[in-house]
Order: sequence, then structure tokens, then C-alpha cells
Amino acid sequence: MNGYREGSRAQVVSFVAAYRRLSSSVISDVPQLSSLSDIVREVRGGRVPRRAALTGGVRYQVHGIGCMMVGADGVIVDVDFLADGRAIFDVIRLAEFVQSTMPDVSLSRDDLLAACRSAVVEGLVGEVREGWFVVERRDLPITLAQPLPRP
Repeated sequence: MNGYREGSRAQVVSFVAAYRRLSSSVISDVPQLSSLSDIVREVRGGRVPRRAALTGGVRYQVHGIGCMMVGADGVIVDVDFLADGRAIFDVIRLAEFVQSTMPDVSLSRDDLLAACRSAVVEGLVGEVREGWFVVERRDLPITLAQPLPRP
């Protein structure tokens, strides 16, 4: 594996870690949530705001079937949710994360996609649809909340 591919793999690992850190922060600061995916239902029901800044410096913004979180350090993690509540991401969202963590580094989408697929083989993430990856595997069958655009 070349340096860029290895760097891309490290970014997949970092994305998953950042997702866990930021989602835990949102869940602990928003008492209505038992999981991050609950936030979409709570926003639609008018029980929590669509966007907010939380006490730990984390901000979130709910969109469609997903949520973008921004850490106090500027790290951006954007995910959609499957019908069963698992968070999913694509290479475009991974690239946005990379830009937020390493603005001077440019990793190709091909390298990021290869890294995601390598992470699937390692069991770190699962590929639920071509180019879409699930953070928590809970081993497959998958039902999408709605059709997702292809990357």
C-alpha cells in the first residue's frame, strides 16, 4: 500500500473515532436522545432544534435523514441514518472530514474509496450499498430509510 493509501486508511479510522466522540457528546447533551439517529425524529417532532451549539463546543445540524456534527476543534463528521438507526457515510463525507482535519492534505476519492473498502475487509465498517459505508456493522440485512444518491 502506498503512502497516500495508508494515509487514507488512517482517515477512515479517524472518521469512525470522531463519529463516536461527537455523537456521544450530542447524545449526552440532548436528553431526548438514546442514540444519535433519534435526533432526526426529535427535530421533525419539534422537540429539539434543527441546529444547536452544545455545552462542550460541539455543534450539530440535522438535514434530511442525517446529521452533521462539528467539534470544538473544527472536525466535521456528516452522516445519514439507515432505517435501523445506524450511521452511514460516503467518500464525499469522508473527504469533507479529511479537509476539516488536514486542510493541506489532498487525498483522492479513489484512494479514500479503496481505504473504505479495505476497512470493510478488516471489519471496521460495512458497505451497505455501492460507495456507502456503515459505521456500526451489526451484521447486515440493511433497509435504507430512503434511496441514497450514488457518490
